[in-house]
Amino acid sequence: MKKYKNLKELNKDWEPFGCRVNEKHEILAIHEGKEYKFGKLKDFADKRELTKQLEKDKQTNRERERENKK
Repeated sequence: MKKYKNLKELNKDWEPFGCRVNEKHEILAIHEGKEYKFGKLKDFADKRELTKQLEKDKQTNRERERENKK
C-alpha cells in the first residue's frame, strides 16, 4: 500500500482522471465548468476501488457518446 505524505502527491495521481483532492480528502471533478464531488477517500487503500470505478465510468461515457453520434 502506497503511503501519501501530502495533497500534492494525491493530486498528481488523480490528475490523469481529471480529478483533484481537496483538504477534506474529497475527490472533485470538473465537468462543463461545474465542480462535482465524486467521493471521499476514507482510507487511501480505497483509491484503487475508486480508480477502477472511474475507468469503468469513462468507458461507459465513451460508449454513450458513440451511440449519440449515430
